[in-house]
Amino acid sequence: MKFASLTGRLIATVLCIEVSLMLFVSVAAVYYQKHESLQAFDVMLHGRADSVLGSVQDAEDAADNVLLDKTSIDVPTQDVFEVREESGRVIGGSGPQQDQLIDSLRGPHHPRGRLKDDGEAHTLRLGDASYRAIVFHGVRLIDVDEPGTAQGGKGTLHHVVIYYASPIRPVEDAAWRAARFFALADAVALLLSIAAVRALIRRSLQPLDALASQAAALSPQTWDFKAPPSAYRLTELAPLASALDTALQGLERAFRQQRTFVNDAAHELKTAVTVLKSSLQLLLLRDRTREQYHAGLEGCLADCGRMEDLVQRMLLLARVEQSASPSQSAPLPTTGSVRPVGPAKVLQQVLENLESVAAIRGISLSADICDLRLTPVAEDDCVTLLVNLLMNAIQHSAAGSTVVARLAAEDPSHEDSRMRLQVIDHGEGIAAEHLPFIFERFYRTDASRSRDTGGTGLGLAICKAMVESYGGTIHVESELTLGTTVTVLLPAS
Repeated sequence: MKFASLTGRLIATVLCIEVSLMLFVSVAAVYYQKHESLQAFDVMLHGRADSVLGSVQDAEDAADNVLLDKTSIDVPTQDVFEVREESGRVIGGSGPQQDQLIDSLRGPHHPRGRLKDDGEAHTLRLGDASYRAIVFHGVRLIDVDEPGTAQGGKGTLHHVVIYYASPIRPVEDAAWRAARFFALADAVALLLSIAAVRALIRRSLQPLDALASQAAALSPQTWDFKAPPSAYRLTELAPLASALDTALQGLERAFRQQRTFVNDAAHELKTAVTVLKSSLQLLLLRDRTREQYHAGLEGCLADCGRMEDLVQRMLLLARVEQSASPSQSAPLPTTGSVRPVGPAKVLQQVLENLESVAAIRGISLSADICDLRLTPVAEDDCVTLLVNLLMNAIQHSAAGSTVVARLAAEDPSHEDSRMRLQVIDHGEGIAAEHLPFIFERFYRTDASRSRDTGGTGLGLAICKAMVESYGGTIHVESELTLGTTVTVLLPAS
């Protein structure tokens, strides 16, 4: 029978163990009591045999024989005994079963063989009953006042052997009474333990029940979950409670980010479409010259380019985050080469490509390269990372300033040290209240600049997701009017 309840399984397990222990203890106790009763019974047999020895009297004949005075024997009537001299002469006995007693003591394979005279008591069958039998050797002194063979020359010694058996039924009855007593006691103890075990197990499982109740209250609309403190106090439940807290907080954060992303993406796309629609509506309000139509269409084309750039950045961010997700069985392949590349070479190429963009704004680009090792970052991803960071620095730097890209080892004294990439500008900087949010999607410190600068608010979010997908870290330090330093740590290959 399978229990769907954990409480039921534990109670059944505990009761099975209790029943097994009770049976073992009861059987052991009955066996021990029977053994002790047999030991006492054997002592009693020797005492009864000794009383029979006391009934051996002088026969008052010339040959100094002895006889058995049955009138002085005080033993139970169901006992069987026979008294013989060592010469084999029968002195007396209890009655018809005494011959059967001697035959049983000789053993079944040798009817006239040697008697079981080993000093031990033996269990045997006499008729329909079980008996306990012993062979008792004794010495009887008679004619103590007359000259004889005894020590001191007075009296005659007679060596006799007493074969004595008594029904073992009292011992068996006592064993059965003990068994019934233990069975009754075990049944009462089992009934009491059922209530006690049930209460104790239910009380012990209360933290688990509380944890399950909290988890059952979760729904797609309700993410309010906090493991009860009692679950953290138990060694077995603490890891589970901590894992649930962490996992559900992560899921809640992921769903919230997903909703935010969808809402922000819809808002951004709607804004871009609205701008494009407004431009087209302006063109259709009245007849225009060829040059005016041409200028208007160029503006619409620029708006389409910004919208296309927004969609591409959204797709790139989704691809990078999906490849970094631990739920994926295998990371999605990144674009471009997957061979280790030299960031120094890629940095020089990107600086050359952005030289003209920086020159238009009156900004100088400078490279400080102190590390030439390779990194497992794909080349296209490395280009995307550098372009995003350098374009941010260029867009937020004042004319006449310099943007520095620095590449060095995090710890030059270790060969396996990570690579440190820093992009440093001396522009307007970022206010402290904005720093915790700059890696969020579509976040801008100044939303009014987005159309002029072409920014979408996705650049730093893409950089963060891309760096973390390769096991790196990214950090921003900035002060208003003093500039910004972006530090990226990447694994070296």
